Formats: sequence, structure tokens, C-alpha cells
Amino acid sequence: MQRLRAPFVITALLGVGCSDDALGVPSADVGSNETSTTDANADGAPLDASPCPTSDPGFGPARAPCSAEPSVRCSYADECPDSPEKEPKNVYACMDDGVGLRWTRVSIDYTPKCPTVSPRAGDPCPCAPHLGYMACNFGLCEDDTRTYAACRGIDTFDRVWTVQGFLCNPPEPDAGDAGDVSDARDASDASDVSDAETP
Repeated sequence: MQRLRAPFVITALLGVGCSDDALGVPSADVGSNETSTTDANADGAPLDASPCPTSDPGFGPARAPCSAEPSVRCSYADECPDSPEKEPKNVYACMDDGVGLRWTRVSIDYTPKCPTVSPRAGDPCPCAPHLGYMACNFGLCEDDTRTYAACRGIDTFDRVWTVQGFLCNPPEPDAGDAGDVSDARDASDASDVSDAETP
């Protein structure tokens, strides 16, 4: 394996940093942009590819497979507005979860709040890696409907909201009112009977 002679940088729209302290490989920035450029070694040969995915593995398959060394850390900009960090990053390591190796977030964990207004289907969902399997419900059944919104599929965490309306259960009849009507009828019938018996 050829030793790297100088730090290298790949520039793109979304910054990603990887490092492998155990192997002495310098950190790299990788982007999701296909027009990324790379620096080359002094002899003109391209640098070794980064073990980090080109985009945040928190989006996409819920169990994104990996094969990087355990010491590798891949960081991506966390664009969720609810992040408690001043410079928010989603950082991942390749870890065995008991079923196999997968990219696992090792940066600070937090639970974002649901939006105050129901999103529309296809609206961006930058908090999906932190929302996980949570969903947001909107409406109080005022018009017998509610809205369910989530940033996930069956086995994926998605970059956009999926939104679905559903009908609320109809309200149960008020047993108190029904009892009052029935009591009033019974009282009325009783008074008719007693009037009829009076000579």
C-alpha cells in the first residue's frame, strides 16, 4: 500500500470527514456531489478512496451495511434545526449490532420536536436520522380527521416527509344524555298512568 504524502481534500456540497487513527490515514472530506474533485499524490496517482459513504448513512436503509475498520469515524453535517450542538455533525462508526456490521451513529443523540404545522408530502426532512421510527400526528379530530407524518418507510429513513390523512373514530354516544331522555319518558308515562287512574 502506498503511503500518503500529504493530506488530501475532496470538496463538495455536503462535507464529510473520515479518519483512521489506527492506520495513520489523514482525515478526508467527501461529498455527495458527483462532480467532486480529488487531489493526487505528487507522482500524479489518485489517492486511495475513503472508507466513508459519500452521503450520510443515517438516510436510506435502516441498517446500512459497512466494512470499514472500527476506528474509522465518518462525519456529516447535521442539518436538523433541533440539534443541541453549535456545529452539528452526524458521526458514524462501522459496528457490529449482533446481526452484522452496519453504520452506527456515535455522535450526540437527541429527539427532534415534530413541526408545529403538518408538513406536506415530499417536504424535506433533515431530522430523519434522529427521528428514527417516530411519527408525528397533527389535528385533534375536530373535523373527524387527523394527519400522520413520518420520515421513514418500512426499512428506510427518508429525506422527505410521507404524509397520510386518516379518519378518527366517531365519538361514542353520550350515555348520560341517553339516560336522561329515557328517565324523562318513564316519568312522563308514569304521570299518564296515574292521571288515568284518578276518577
